[in-house]
Amino acid sequence: MKKDKIIIWGLGLWTLLLCGIIAFNILNDINSNNQNDNQVIEKDFYFNSTVGDFKNDDQNDKVVKDDNNVNKANVSYETNKDEKLASNKDSLAYFKEKEVLEDNFGSILYNEITYQIKNGEKIKVKAEKVVDSTNYHATVADLKKIALDIVKNNEDIYKEIVDYTNNYRLEVGLDNLEMNYDLNILATIRAIEMAYTDLFSHTRIDGSNCTNLANNLNIFYKKMGENIAHGYNSGLLVTKGWRDSVNHYKNMINSDFKKIGIGLFKFNNNNYWVQIFTD
Repeated sequence: MKKDKIIIWGLGLWTLLLCGIIAFNILNDINSNNQNDNQVIEKDFYFNSTVGDFKNDDQNDKVVKDDNNVNKANVSYETNKDEKLASNKDSLAYFKEKEVLEDNFGSILYNEITYQIKNGEKIKVKAEKVVDSTNYHATVADLKKIALDIVKNNEDIYKEIVDYTNNYRLEVGLDNLEMNYDLNILATIRAIEMAYTDLFSHTRIDGSNCTNLANNLNIFYKKMGENIAHGYNSGLLVTKGWRDSVNHYKNMINSDFKKIGIGLFKFNNNNYWVQIFTD
């Protein structure tokens, strides 16, 4: 009997040990599967986080536009005490105030007013509009939304400039350029950003040029040219101005170019004009 009990007891221990080993392996499998699931979740989370970033950008765009509208509707004043000047000649004090007229994506258009204090009276000496683009942050998407409406409203004058340009090409025996809608958008964005940044240049505020903007807009080309101008009051005058400039005229009668886009943006009592040419 004792021998039988010992055998049974031994079998019981082996059974417990075997169960323990099986349970340990099962737990390892479960842990291993959970780690793999976590890796997949992390990848999915990374993807969703990226989508979330885009959504946040959209929300920021809306906030910027709301702020933009508020700043346009309300006028505020800022006195720059550090800019006060004293004249040794007549002991007159001068100071400036800045009236905020517009906030265009962080580029502020001010009406800067210079005053003179004479015999205790505040006398307005001069007023000029200035642009501070230090905090300018417009994206291509921001400017494209504005450009879409402008292109639609400027359809007639854009066609007029294309016709004048094609007349100059006809004089030298070249085919007409075809006005291209996407290039109109590109040229109009260039006009807008030059105005908002107060930067009349082929170099954009970020150091790039119109070709980078074309890439952002998915416009394909092998050759591209750009003419810019400001201050002209009509399509006829600006086209003639380009015609009378040697380098601008070269773009207009370049036989490699087949398409043209026009941009016009009116800002701060000025007209910003752009021609974009591609093959």
